[in-house]
Amino acid sequence: MSNDEDYLRDYGGLVVVIIVAGILIYIYFEQIVFYGSIAIGIAIGIYIIYQIIKWNLRNNAKFKEAERQRVEAERQRVEAERQFVETEKIRVEKERYRDADEQQTPYEYQIGRHAQEALAIRYGIAHNGNKILLRKVNKIKNEAAKYYVELTRNGARLAIAVIEPGTEFVKTFYPLDKDWFNQYEDLELTLKHNGSFSLEKLAEFNVNAILS
Repeated sequence: MSNDEDYLRDYGGLVVVIIVAGILIYIYFEQIVFYGSIAIGIAIGIYIIYQIIKWNLRNNAKFKEAERQRVEAERQRVEAERQFVETEKIRVEKERYRDADEQQTPYEYQIGRHAQEALAIRYGIAHNGNKILLRKVNKIKNEAAKYYVELTRNGARLAIAVIEPGTEFVKTFYPLDKDWFNQYEDLELTLKHNGSFSLEKLAEFNVNAILS
Protein backbone atom coordinates (compact mmCIF):
# COMPACT_ATOMS: atom_id res chain seq x y z
CA MET A 1 0.00 0.00 0.00
CA SER A 2 1.42 3.34 -1.03
CA ASN A 3 1.81 6.41 1.10
CA ASP A 4 -0.98 8.15 -0.79
CA GLU A 5 -3.41 5.44 0.07
CA ASP A 6 -2.40 5.59 3.73
CA TYR A 7 -2.90 9.33 3.69
CA LEU A 8 -6.32 9.07 2.10
CA ARG A 9 -7.33 6.39 4.53
CA ASP A 10 -6.22 8.45 7.52
CA TYR A 11 -7.79 11.60 6.14
CA GLY A 12 -11.05 9.83 5.40
CA GLY A 13 -11.19 8.46 8.92
CA LEU A 14 -10.68 11.94 10.32
CA VAL A 15 -13.46 13.28 8.14
CA VAL A 16 -15.78 10.55 9.36
CA VAL A 17 -14.89 11.35 12.96
CA ILE A 18 -15.47 15.04 12.37
CA ILE A 19 -18.79 14.37 10.67
CA VAL A 20 -19.95 12.04 13.43
CA ALA A 21 -18.79 14.53 16.07
CA GLY A 22 -20.56 17.31 14.25
CA ILE A 23 -23.75 15.28 14.10
CA LEU A 24 -23.53 14.47 17.81
CA ILE A 25 -22.80 18.09 18.69
CA TYR A 26 -25.72 19.22 16.51
CA ILE A 27 -28.05 16.73 18.16
CA TYR A 28 -26.76 17.77 21.59
CA PHE A 29 -27.20 21.47 20.99
CA GLU A 30 -30.50 20.89 19.25
CA GLN A 31 -31.72 19.16 22.38
CA ILE A 32 -30.32 21.98 24.49
CA VAL A 33 -32.09 24.56 22.35
CA PHE A 34 -35.27 22.48 22.35
CA TYR A 35 -35.36 21.93 26.09
CA GLY A 36 -34.10 25.43 26.68
CA SER A 37 -36.94 26.78 24.59
CA ILE A 38 -39.34 24.65 26.58
CA ALA A 39 -37.83 25.93 29.84
CA ILE A 40 -38.05 29.52 28.62
CA GLY A 41 -41.61 28.95 27.47
CA ILE A 42 -42.54 27.45 30.83
CA ALA A 43 -40.90 30.38 32.63
CA ILE A 44 -42.73 32.88 30.46
CA GLY A 45 -45.97 30.99 31.01
CA ILE A 46 -45.45 30.95 34.76
CA TYR A 47 -44.71 34.68 34.71
CA ILE A 48 -47.82 35.40 32.65
CA ILE A 49 -49.96 33.27 34.95
CA TYR A 50 -48.42 35.04 37.97
CA GLN A 51 -49.24 38.45 36.49
CA ILE A 52 -52.79 37.32 35.68
CA ILE A 53 -53.29 36.04 39.23
CA LYS A 54 -51.76 39.22 40.62
CA TRP A 55 -54.05 41.35 38.41
CA ASN A 56 -57.07 39.29 39.44
CA LEU A 57 -56.20 39.59 43.11
CA ARG A 58 -55.70 43.35 42.78
CA ASN A 59 -58.95 43.78 40.90
CA ASN A 60 -60.69 41.48 43.35
CA ALA A 61 -59.39 43.59 46.24
CA LYS A 62 -60.58 46.75 44.47
CA PHE A 63 -63.94 45.12 43.84
CA LYS A 64 -64.25 44.05 47.46
CA GLU A 65 -63.31 47.56 48.63
CA ALA A 66 -65.78 49.13 46.21
CA GLU A 67 -68.44 46.69 47.39
CA ARG A 68 -67.62 47.43 51.01
CA GLN A 69 -67.91 51.16 50.34
CA ARG A 70 -71.19 50.61 48.50
CA VAL A 71 -72.60 48.57 51.37
CA GLU A 72 -71.40 51.16 53.88
CA ALA A 73 -72.89 54.00 51.84
CA GLU A 74 -76.17 52.13 51.63
CA ARG A 75 -76.11 51.49 55.38
CA GLN A 76 -75.47 55.17 56.04
CA ARG A 77 -78.26 56.15 53.64
CA VAL A 78 -80.73 53.82 55.35
CA GLU A 79 -79.60 55.07 58.78
CA ALA A 80 -79.94 58.69 57.66
CA GLU A 81 -83.44 57.99 56.36
CA ARG A 82 -84.34 56.25 59.60
CA GLN A 83 -83.03 59.15 61.66
CA PHE A 84 -84.83 61.64 59.42
CA VAL A 85 -88.12 59.76 59.78
CA GLU A 86 -87.61 59.50 63.54
CA THR A 87 -86.68 63.19 63.83
CA GLU A 88 -89.62 64.19 61.66
CA LYS A 89 -91.93 62.04 63.75
CA ILE A 90 -90.67 63.69 66.95
CA ARG A 91 -90.98 67.15 65.38
CA VAL A 92 -94.55 66.55 64.22
CA GLU A 93 -95.53 65.11 67.60
CA LYS A 94 -93.87 68.04 69.37
CA GLU A 95 -95.68 70.58 67.19
CA ARG A 96 -98.97 68.76 67.62
CA TYR A 97 -98.56 68.90 71.39
CA ARG A 98 -97.38 72.53 71.26
CA ASP A 99 -100.47 73.60 69.31
CA ALA A 100 -102.95 71.55 71.35
CA ASP A 101 -105.71 73.47 73.12
CA GLU A 102 -105.00 71.53 76.31
CA GLN A 103 -101.70 70.14 77.57
CA GLN A 104 -101.08 67.55 80.26
CA THR A 105 -97.50 68.62 80.88
CA PRO A 106 -95.73 72.00 80.56
CA TYR A 107 -94.20 73.15 77.28
CA GLU A 108 -91.32 75.58 76.92
CA TYR A 109 -92.27 78.57 74.75
CA GLN A 110 -90.25 81.57 73.69
CA ILE A 111 -91.02 84.97 75.16
CA GLY A 112 -89.92 88.48 74.19
CA ARG A 113 -89.78 91.85 75.88
CA HIS A 114 -93.40 92.74 75.08
CA ALA A 115 -94.77 89.63 76.81
CA GLN A 116 -92.28 90.03 79.67
CA GLU A 117 -93.54 93.57 80.35
CA ALA A 118 -97.17 92.42 80.18
CA LEU A 119 -96.43 89.63 82.66
CA ALA A 120 -94.68 92.04 85.03
CA ILE A 121 -97.31 94.83 84.83
CA ARG A 122 -100.42 92.61 84.92
CA TYR A 123 -99.24 89.76 87.15
CA GLY A 124 -96.34 91.18 89.13
CA ILE A 125 -93.97 88.52 87.78
CA ALA A 126 -90.51 89.54 86.58
CA HIS A 127 -89.41 86.94 84.02
CA ASN A 128 -86.01 87.77 82.51
CA GLY A 129 -85.39 84.66 80.45
CA ASN A 130 -86.26 84.39 76.77
CA LYS A 131 -88.07 81.11 77.40
CA ILE A 132 -91.00 80.38 79.68
CA LEU A 133 -92.43 77.08 80.87
CA LEU A 134 -96.21 76.96 80.94
CA ARG A 135 -99.09 74.55 80.43
CA LYS A 136 -102.21 75.26 78.43
CA VAL A 137 -105.22 74.53 80.60
CA ASN A 138 -107.82 75.20 77.95
CA LYS A 139 -108.58 77.52 75.06
CA ILE A 140 -110.80 80.57 75.65
CA LYS A 141 -113.95 80.33 73.56
CA ASN A 142 -114.32 82.61 70.56
CA GLU A 143 -110.71 83.71 70.90
CA ALA A 144 -108.34 82.61 68.15
CA ALA A 145 -105.14 82.47 70.18
CA LYS A 146 -106.00 83.06 73.85
CA TYR A 147 -105.46 80.32 76.40
CA TYR A 148 -105.76 79.87 80.12
CA VAL A 149 -102.31 78.74 81.15
CA GLU A 150 -100.48 77.67 84.27
CA LEU A 151 -97.15 79.38 84.90
CA THR A 152 -95.21 76.29 85.91
CA ARG A 153 -92.34 78.01 87.70
CA ASN A 154 -94.59 80.48 89.48
CA GLY A 155 -96.56 78.08 91.61
CA ALA A 156 -98.80 77.00 88.68
CA ARG A 157 -100.36 80.46 88.80
CA LEU A 158 -103.19 80.91 86.31
CA ALA A 159 -102.85 83.50 83.54
CA ILE A 160 -104.14 84.29 80.06
CA ALA A 161 -101.56 83.97 77.29
CA VAL A 162 -101.75 84.76 73.60
CA ILE A 163 -100.01 82.02 71.59
CA GLU A 164 -100.48 81.94 67.83
CA PRO A 165 -101.02 78.38 66.53
CA GLY A 166 -98.01 77.07 64.65
CA THR A 167 -95.53 79.16 66.62
CA GLU A 168 -93.31 78.72 69.67
CA PHE A 169 -93.84 82.31 70.77
CA VAL A 170 -95.94 83.82 73.56
CA LYS A 171 -97.03 87.17 72.14
CA THR A 172 -98.41 88.68 75.35
CA PHE A 173 -100.33 88.09 78.55
CA TYR A 174 -103.78 89.45 79.26
CA PRO A 175 -105.07 90.06 82.80
CA LEU A 176 -107.52 87.60 84.31
CA ASP A 177 -109.63 90.49 85.59
CA LYS A 178 -111.81 91.82 82.76
CA ASP A 179 -111.93 95.24 84.46
CA TRP A 180 -108.16 95.50 84.66
CA PHE A 181 -107.79 97.97 81.78
CA ASN A 182 -110.47 100.21 83.24
CA GLN A 183 -109.06 100.10 86.76
CA TYR A 184 -105.39 100.40 85.85
CA GLU A 185 -105.49 102.35 82.59
CA ASP A 186 -103.02 104.95 83.87
CA LEU A 187 -100.62 102.21 85.00
CA GLU A 188 -100.76 100.60 81.57
CA LEU A 189 -100.23 103.88 79.71
CA THR A 190 -97.35 104.90 81.96
CA LEU A 191 -95.44 101.64 82.07
CA LYS A 192 -96.18 99.82 78.82
CA HIS A 193 -93.25 100.09 76.37
CA ASN A 194 -91.35 102.22 78.88
CA GLY A 195 -87.79 101.03 78.52
CA SER A 196 -86.56 103.00 81.52
CA PHE A 197 -87.88 100.41 84.01
CA SER A 198 -86.55 96.96 84.69
CA LEU A 199 -88.92 94.01 84.79
CA GLU A 200 -88.46 93.83 88.54
CA LYS A 201 -89.54 97.47 88.86
CA LEU A 202 -92.55 96.91 86.60
CA ALA A 203 -93.56 93.93 88.75
CA GLU A 204 -93.20 96.11 91.85
CA PHE A 205 -95.57 98.71 90.35
CA ASN A 206 -98.14 95.95 89.89
CA VAL A 207 -97.89 94.86 93.51
CA ASN A 208 -98.15 98.46 94.78
CA ALA A 209 -101.10 99.25 92.51
CA ILE A 210 -103.08 96.21 93.65
CA LEU A 211 -102.32 96.82 97.33
CA SER A 212 -103.12 100.53 97.20
